[in-house]
Amino acid sequence: MPSGAKTRILIADDEATLRDVLRLHLQGLGFEVAEAEDGQQALEMASVFKPAMVVLDITMPRMNGWDVARRLRASPETEHIKILMLSGIGGEVLGSTVPALGGDLALDKPFELEELEAALESLLGAPH
Repeated sequence: MPSGAKTRILIADDEATLRDVLRLHLQGLGFEVAEAEDGQQALEMASVFKPAMVVLDITMPRMNGWDVARRLRASPETEHIKILMLSGIGGEVLGSTVPALGGDLALDKPFELEELEAALESLLGAPH
């Protein structure tokens, strides 16, 4: 990425309010952000927007987050993208399932923005 270019993050969640909160927070942290409201749109945008990371909800219309993660991992064009899964299914189940299904880390909804920031640092390294 050219010097001065912002790190790109794609938010894929069917909850518009959550997307808005995450977009504003991530932009405030200096990221370039794009949004998708369903799984199919997330896949399409990942290949065009070329994010460093996808914040990916598990339960979305048109294609769930598990399928999106598997497809991202299966493509040489997108296999390198970090995937932060979001779900309300429960931390223990989520934490053990995410790596097996293509995600890198998981946050259980609801979560604090500080938890999101810690996950970003873990996946993307030092602040950009």
